[in-house]
Amino acid sequence: MSCVNAVRIVNADFYMTSPIQGLDVMYSDFRGSSVTQVPVIRIFGSADTGKKICLHIHGVFPYLYIPYDGSEDANSLKYQIAASIDKALNISFGQGSSTTQHVYKVSLVSGIPLYGYHVREHQFFKIFLFNPALIRKVSNMLQSEVILGKLYQPHESHIPFVLQFMIDYNLHGMSKILLSEMKYRGSPGEGASNSENLFSPSIPKQSSCELEADALSEHILNRLEVSKGNIAINPGIAALWEDEKQRLRDKNENSQISPCLTLSSVQVAPTKSHLIFKQALLEKLTLSENAVEKVEQNLTVYPAETPPNKTVKNASLIDFHTPLSSDVANDTLDSTSTFDDEAKNLFEVLHDLGENAEIGDADSILSQVQNENENDDDDDDYLDLSVSMAETTPFKNIMNEMDVDDDILNTTVVPQLDGHHDSDSSDECDRNTDKKPNQKGKSSSKYVALPIYVSSSAISNEKQDITVYEDSLECELKPERREKICNLQSSLDQEKISEEKKKEVGFTVAQLYDFQTNFKAKEGSSKKLTQNSETCDLSNPSIDPKTSQTSDDSWYYNGEFSQKLHQEDRLSTNLPQISEHPPLRNVIITPQYKPPTRSEVIESLDKLNIPKTAHEIPYYGNVEDVTGSVEIGHSVLKILSKTTAHLEDFKSCFNGLDAHRKTMLPDNVKWSHENVKNLKLSFCSVGSCVITPAKQPPTVEAVMEWIKNKSAIPQEADVKKDREKVTVHIPTSPGRLDESDLELSLSISTCDSDSAVSSPVLEKKRKIVSQRANSCQITGVTLNNTYGFKITPENFQNARACNECQYITIMSVELHVQTRGDLKPDPAYDSIEAVFYSITEDSPESINKSGIIAVGADSVKSENCDCVASEEELINEFVKLIQKWDPDLFVGYEIEMLSWGYLLDRARVLGNNLIFTLSRIIDGKNSRNYDDDGSLKITGRIVLDVWRLLRHEIALQSYTFENIVYHILHQRIPLYSFKDLSSWWNSSLHRHRTISYYSFRAEGSLKIMEQLDLIGRTSELARLFGIQFFEVLSRGSQFRVESMMLRLAKPLNYIPVSPSVQQRAKMKAPEFLPLILEPESRLYVDPVIVLDFQSLYPSMIIAYNYCFSTCLGKVIHLGKNSPFEFGATQLKVSRDRVRKLVNGDCLNFSPCGVAYVKSHIRDGILPRMLREILETRLMVKNSMKKNKDDKLLLKVLHNRQLGLKLIANVTYGYTAANFSGRMPAMELADSVVSKGRETLQRAIAMVESTPEWKAKVVYGDTDSLFVLVPGKSRTEAFEIGRKIAEAVTNDNPDPVKLKLEKVYHPCILQTKKRYVGYMYESPEQSEPTYDAKGIETVRRDGCPAVAKMLEKCLRLLFETKNVSLVKQYVQRQFQKILIGRISLQDLTFAKEYRGASGYRPGACVPALELTRKWTAIDKRNEPRNKQRVPYVIASGPPGVPLIRLVRSPTEFLDDPSLRPNAIYYITKVIIPPINRCFNLIGADLTGWFNQMPRKHLQYLPNFSPGKKNTISQYFSSNICAVCGEQTQNSLCNECVNQQQNTSVILHEKIRLWEKSYCNVNLICQTCTGITDQNVCVSLDCPVLYRVNQTTRDLQQTTYVRQVLSSLTCEYET
Repeated sequence: MSCVNAVRIVNADFYMTSPIQGLDVMYSDFRGSSVTQVPVIRIFGSADTGKKICLHIHGVFPYLYIPYDGSEDANSLKYQIAASIDKALNISFGQGSSTTQHVYKVSLVSGIPLYGYHVREHQFFKIFLFNPALIRKVSNMLQSEVILGKLYQPHESHIPFVLQFMIDYNLHGMSKILLSEMKYRGSPGEGASNSENLFSPSIPKQSSCELEADALSEHILNRLEVSKGNIAINPGIAALWEDEKQRLRDKNENSQISPCLTLSSVQVAPTKSHLIFKQALLEKLTLSENAVEKVEQNLTVYPAETPPNKTVKNASLIDFHTPLSSDVANDTLDSTSTFDDEAKNLFEVLHDLGENAEIGDADSILSQVQNENENDDDDDDYLDLSVSMAETTPFKNIMNEMDVDDDILNTTVVPQLDGHHDSDSSDECDRNTDKKPNQKGKSSSKYVALPIYVSSSAISNEKQDITVYEDSLECELKPERREKICNLQSSLDQEKISEEKKKEVGFTVAQLYDFQTNFKAKEGSSKKLTQNSETCDLSNPSIDPKTSQTSDDSWYYNGEFSQKLHQEDRLSTNLPQISEHPPLRNVIITPQYKPPTRSEVIESLDKLNIPKTAHEIPYYGNVEDVTGSVEIGHSVLKILSKTTAHLEDFKSCFNGLDAHRKTMLPDNVKWSHENVKNLKLSFCSVGSCVITPAKQPPTVEAVMEWIKNKSAIPQEADVKKDREKVTVHIPTSPGRLDESDLELSLSISTCDSDSAVSSPVLEKKRKIVSQRANSCQITGVTLNNTYGFKITPENFQNARACNECQYITIMSVELHVQTRGDLKPDPAYDSIEAVFYSITEDSPESINKSGIIAVGADSVKSENCDCVASEEELINEFVKLIQKWDPDLFVGYEIEMLSWGYLLDRARVLGNNLIFTLSRIIDGKNSRNYDDDGSLKITGRIVLDVWRLLRHEIALQSYTFENIVYHILHQRIPLYSFKDLSSWWNSSLHRHRTISYYSFRAEGSLKIMEQLDLIGRTSELARLFGIQFFEVLSRGSQFRVESMMLRLAKPLNYIPVSPSVQQRAKMKAPEFLPLILEPESRLYVDPVIVLDFQSLYPSMIIAYNYCFSTCLGKVIHLGKNSPFEFGATQLKVSRDRVRKLVNGDCLNFSPCGVAYVKSHIRDGILPRMLREILETRLMVKNSMKKNKDDKLLLKVLHNRQLGLKLIANVTYGYTAANFSGRMPAMELADSVVSKGRETLQRAIAMVESTPEWKAKVVYGDTDSLFVLVPGKSRTEAFEIGRKIAEAVTNDNPDPVKLKLEKVYHPCILQTKKRYVGYMYESPEQSEPTYDAKGIETVRRDGCPAVAKMLEKCLRLLFETKNVSLVKQYVQRQFQKILIGRISLQDLTFAKEYRGASGYRPGACVPALELTRKWTAIDKRNEPRNKQRVPYVIASGPPGVPLIRLVRSPTEFLDDPSLRPNAIYYITKVIIPPINRCFNLIGADLTGWFNQMPRKHLQYLPNFSPGKKNTISQYFSSNICAVCGEQTQNSLCNECVNQQQNTSVILHEKIRLWEKSYCNVNLICQTCTGITDQNVCVSLDCPVLYRVNQTTRDLQQTTYVRQVLSSLTCEYET
């Protein structure tokens, strides 16, 4: 073998050509004729030296498989199949008499069908065709009974030819293809100077690449990695591991990374569904022993098993169709070249399994498993019914433990729970059931201990006196029996029982209390008294605590006023005798129990279900805001204030003295309203009672001293006040409210302050403007950064530890077109005046070059400018530039109407088919320049539309170039109209403006891609998925999954099936849905723990070995030897095989009743693939934890783990895509969903059945749990969440893991998929993170004002709980909208345009309505498909349809008469989303809005020339120019009387209007560099709307100056 040649695969396709001697096969031995056309794989990329190369791979033919049933001779049948296919194809082409051959070869191979569990290999015909484009047509014919009158199921016909080639030869996109030999066409260049590596000059070059070479498929060395046993090697995953190892080496740390995914805990207790379906299958097998099967006539050919004594080559063996190889060599079986050691062991096991058909063979693996467990009974392992019911638990508790779902019971045979001794123990079970209370849900163990530890067998001959109370669970035993039972207790064989529990058995509550408090009754003491009754006032000599009787001088009274306590000693005398009781000198009332200590109170909170932490609930800070109740659903909610008016009534557990007095009355005396006073007096004694306050009131002297000290404070404040300036707030315009940036202040002297402050007008205005808010924007939350950027400025490429040069050349192009007025560029009329380009190359030298090609001799004076005479010469010069640099990628920000698209359209008008010239193929014969979907495709190059790529990278309202540059590159750039750009280009003085504008756009596209590392990340994914660079961007997730899956399956000799569209349509619909609970919609002030299963569906596939190749089908279909329905096709599993598997405990049963073999029988392809992906993802996430401080690296790692997560999660989608899927299987998809659903249900049951946690699941969604912990702090919530995650993880097999994701405190759960809250990710986190899902703050279908206001309201609610602050904020923003002082940008909607054909006729869609208006004027002014079109709803007459009020923001800026529809925005756009959150706490924004006054802003008369579009513009103003009060003159009477104050205010207004206008225009001038005029038309810049607002304000200065002049004249007169 000579030196290894390496070529990086950037782009690959194929073409049909005549065979070349020495490279292609010239003669087909199978067909006995010469070959006229052969397919050739063409790879474009770069060599190790960085030179561009075009590589032709010969000897690869497309193929598909069909089953061979063994009923006919294979040698003759394969010739018949080839002839039949040729005939059918010729007829379909309308050439029935033609003898053209389309089949190259048909060979018999042996492989394992991937679709369903097959023990042995089956036989298939491998059909090779000449033209890859005919694969789909042949596949349809095979399924239409056209070929030999039979229905053949095609296999692997849905795999594209190039992907099939890359899988067979272990090639990955953006990786290198390694070749042992390679011959160059023409000059070989460096590294290939030997004449042996050159072709003869008779073979010309096809491409414009610097190098062009040919190679045979058998010279590809990448496939040798598979033969060495590295089946699962993936260059993308290997690169991620190497990058992490290099990062550790750079830190001088150990680069050895331990395995991240552990699968140690795989043996767990089987679930209920598994036991039920296993029992059902056993019964089905028993019943089907003697059943006679119906033989169904089916024309479908099912593959026959390969006989053990027959040598057939493996399907995975690569066929070489080159002159160096022969068919004889390919027919030999060479397992060592395709299988690794693990695969060979697996096939030996499967071979042994298939040969032994009888049950219980000694040399079978299944027999060994069964022999090891032959003494174990499956039912006994799981239920242990041999144990006597009396010794364990009542039978009903076992039923409660099983708790079988109704769905399972209705669809399967339920196994009986009868044990071996049911007849003997049934009576005893009944007795124990009567005596034992129901303790369902109180214990998680299977066998619950009885509360009475008495064995009936031990004391059956003795008469017992035992009373069992259902409520108290107590046993009262006679003294003579208690001792015997206690002795019997100690003799029982149980675990250690504490001394306390032994003594508590059989005691009453009172006895237990006496025992716990160490109380011993003293001789002669009263039974009514507790041990605390001995405490008395020792200072009283008449009371002797040691005496046993109550003396006459004292009366001891028990503190518990209970009727039962005094039932026996009720007073027998009449009421008058009570009052005759001798007077008592001292009354000592002692409580029955000692008051609890603080520690005892805290410990008892959990027992009494009293929360330890009481979190604040929403309230009104202003009592005037309190409204009535709001009925939401079935709940009535009301928000109260914290004032005394809304305090709750005190609830006491003490009934009071009156209740005691009632118990002391005789039976013949009633407690009534008439005699209540007399009855109370009868209980009173003769003595007097004086009640004194605990704290004495202040004396007169103290009060006087306090007043004296207080009077000295204002004197100091007055002195300080004299030194301060008085600020007079001046309104800038009538009706203008809440504007802090225009709050005018005027400092005046102290002597004039009295007259200024005393003005009621200024007093009123001062109160209004004192509220702080922004002038022309909705006040929202504080931005995450200064300017509200969506992406940080760091370059993602800098985070890579291993930066490999890929030698990719990228060319970005922008065009300047000479337009006609305000019309958009049209290639039919408008010529190209200049081409602006920027080129960059990923090489060690880091090449970056920019330049211009312009029409005109002296158009541009620059060293990087090439001037040409005409437009045709400009195009030719541009083609030469492309041939010089030979770029791999063509880039443009918008390539359909501008850039590359306009260049091609304009060249076509000029008669130049430029699309062939731009490709890398010289003659254009073998080039494919349009993709299957009609999109632009240039052979050998990749064309990228940048703005479409960015739609998936960043979520924005607008994807214009200016907005993207602002958020990604953090630069604010202007947007000019085509009219201005054309006029500047024609002017030599201003031409530099056009050049700077387009040059930045050409370079900006490359900067954006570099900033986001789009090329590097896409290359990384191409290597990971094993597909081409452009396929990462253009193909879906199923294509990616299939590429990764088949790279593992095909080397193991698996053959994938190719179901047709009809087969997918006939497949049964899914029967199971993910578990999504409906949350209780409300505000949760207590912590809510969010727990998430880590990759739930991939974990289900790995843990339970779910795969196509391990699935036996549904239990209801098993037990027969004929094929049955399976997914989109059919499957056949013999009855004996099923019996061996189920008896050997080798099957897993999913909750939907589908059986799978366990991993020790066969390791599935999907589990193997997902293990590799998940382990890599865990490695990346561990690296994220170690590098928390590096924000840039954290973002890069997050993107990596997110890509791995997505490919792992969509693996389930690949199995469930029954409409557009490639190989779906509903059995497999339902198994994954149902198992995930069951796992989530078991987790919910565990959380709610564990009393220690006292938690409640309030929401669940597919793989996550929202657990509410009432009365707990955040720290306690994190601890409980950790325990829940650990317990659920231990209850499931690896790698199923429940992790604590975050804690919400507080949060609002609206409905499914919609919630918002303050997120804490660790107990140490002090500042919360606002996190929202599904609500308007993260959606883009509304206007920005909704998102700003909703987030601000929620933050105010979460942080303060003061709803009055929210009301104040909301009303302030509503007032801005009503008076029109709001930026139009906050009210702009932006919806995607779906194209003219994407709407039904007559659809009322704003984007479509505006497009119709625009295209009526200019047909080129149509938005691109998926482009977001901005629009605003304008005010209009009542009753006008809303669609007629749609206007573009440009119309609002040009027409000052247009106003936003304030009522529509407030009532229909803003209030509903906020109400959806605040209605849950009892607040209603509609009521708040109805309470507001309706004030509208009235501008002063405008004397500037302009068109008047509304009738109001023709009326004179009726408001005062100073205060805004209604008046018929320019000034009201009060302002006229205060001429000095009025003059100051009006002058200050003019000054501020002019200053604001100048400042805003200065910003625009700084950005554009143009000082003479403001020409920027960027709707994404907020300054544009501010310029429009200040311009309108400035137009009022003429009227104000007239008012001032008239005021001066009046003063002079």
